[in-house]
Amino acid sequence: MEPELAHILRDLETHFRDRRVNLVETSIETDGGNGIHLKGRVLDEKTLSGLCELIRAAVPGVEIDAHEVKVLRNPSPKWMNVAVNLTGLYYEPSWLAEMGTQNIYGTLLEILEEKEDWAFVRQEDGYLGWMYLPYLSKTRLPQPNYRVCKPFAALREQPDLDAPLTGRLPEGVEVRVGDVFGNWLKVEGHPCDLPCRMQGGWVNHSYLMSLEDVPATIEAKRETIIDTAFDLYGVPYLWGGSTANGIDCSGLAQLCYRMAGVALPRDADMQRNVGVPVIGQPEAGDLIFFTEKGNHARISHVGISLGDGRVIHSSRMRNGVGVDEIKADQHLREDFAGAYRYLHNLN
Repeated sequence: MEPELAHILRDLETHFRDRRVNLVETSIETDGGNGIHLKGRVLDEKTLSGLCELIRAAVPGVEIDAHEVKVLRNPSPKWMNVAVNLTGLYYEPSWLAEMGTQNIYGTLLEILEEKEDWAFVRQEDGYLGWMYLPYLSKTRLPQPNYRVCKPFAALREQPDLDAPLTGRLPEGVEVRVGDVFGNWLKVEGHPCDLPCRMQGGWVNHSYLMSLEDVPATIEAKRETIIDTAFDLYGVPYLWGGSTANGIDCSGLAQLCYRMAGVALPRDADMQRNVGVPVIGQPEAGDLIFFTEKGNHARISHVGISLGDGRVIHSSRMRNGVGVDEIKADQHLREDFAGAYRYLHNLN
């Protein structure tokens, strides 16, 4: 059965290789007969079923013992939220590991596993990674009613520009506002007792927007997407970044669409997969994708169309957010992989 096992392992690597959303860490052992023992851990029951189907397809009639496989997701999940203003999600439980993305205050996370000061989590969009456990809280948050609508909002002890700062919140964070004093709004802090928690404070009203005011029409959403992108003009490039502290290409697209009330997946290839191809000239706000050295099976970059042959994007070549004309840039011109639309289903 050894050749079949080698074939199975190759199939597993192909089917479950995307570590951003999949987890398969298993070993396969034979019992000397027609049986196979599986050990290790997988993300969920669906993954385990798919794993067993691959084995049965490769070895018809095989008997599979999977009782030693740990399934991380369960019917009664443990939930926590981000209690600090911003923190990273990493591919290993270490500050030295590669950062896959960032999570802002209030983000809800499914806790799959804990290892010392780290938690292996699943975001609501399916993205997986490790986060620093002392920055997370089980305390339930109040229902938000406002959203930060500028690159950063400064929180102050009193409704006064000269008052000391209590913290800063990045764009897109949703908060609960209680008191109002003139042009100032009082953001409620996180109700947990963590010393690093977001403490709340007073914010000038121009930095927050009511959740009731999220743009509703396609035209308004396109305008918001473009306005948000230009507000971030000049923000430096950061792999895995998603705020004005530093941002990558897909983080920029995701944030701009979030501010328009549209949820996008985290990475460029994922974003392309949920869009509708544009026939003809892209409009302002459409996303434009680019390949890695002409390999159309591998999307490596995304920008936001300005509707006139230009794109605003977070580029490593520019070290941040800027505008380029596609036809005038060799890389953008030669590696162009099409434009996609995400606002087509709105009434």
